[in-house]
Amino acid sequence: MSKEKLPVNWSEVCNQLKIDERLPFDLSMLPLVERNYMVAAYKLPYIVRAINGDWNSDYTNENQYKYFPYFIVKTDGNVSGSGRSCHVYGHWRAAAFVGVRLCFENKEKVEHCVKYFLPEYEAFLTYKNENIFDFENVEVKEVGNDKYEGKAVNVKHLTFGEQLVGLTFNPSNDSKVDKAKRLCADLADLVNQSFYEGEQDDKPLSLRHKLFNHTIGEILNAQMNVVKVLTFKY
Repeated sequence: MSKEKLPVNWSEVCNQLKIDERLPFDLSMLPLVERNYMVAAYKLPYIVRAINGDWNSDYTNENQYKYFPYFIVKTDGNVSGSGRSCHVYGHWRAAAFVGVRLCFENKEKVEHCVKYFLPEYEAFLTYKNENIFDFENVEVKEVGNDKYEGKAVNVKHLTFGEQLVGLTFNPSNDSKVDKAKRLCADLADLVNQSFYEGEQDDKPLSLRHKLFNHTIGEILNAQMNVVKVLTFKY
């Protein structure tokens, strides 16, 4: 991968491009599936631009190679991509029979984008009906400038660990349940980040995958058991 520092979350994308992290529109009236899709559709062009840096795709230049992710949707509805169970990528040179895509300078940047921004692709491509983004208690602020006047909404992107434990699901509003889920989410994020940062090392890949999957399962089991103890009534 290029030595340049690439963004790994939405905050870094916004800082690099000098844009507001908040969405410039209110999606509260939409069903969850459409909200996920609209957030992803808004974010992805900025994400791709930030990762590409100074490189720009020239669709009139047939000698310029452009790279894009190619996903396989598994039977459970999840997108399989780089940094997950499998990945492939495509490249092309501009031609009349090739459509315009959100594309990258090289395959390393494709892999980086899918590794850190897979939820955005899942929401955009599969209409995923679950809390990929945190819409609970979003803050709505009135904003205004020369280009836009309306509402901006803070939408927090859920991390791998937060999605794993269902951080936003706590019907009883029990603070102890929130704390338990947060601790397990942080632990899962630590394991997940460490696992994928070490993908290129010389450790046996199949063994690392087995240990990773088992560990994530144990974290999830621990979280569910802890919540059961905390909420036990009979």
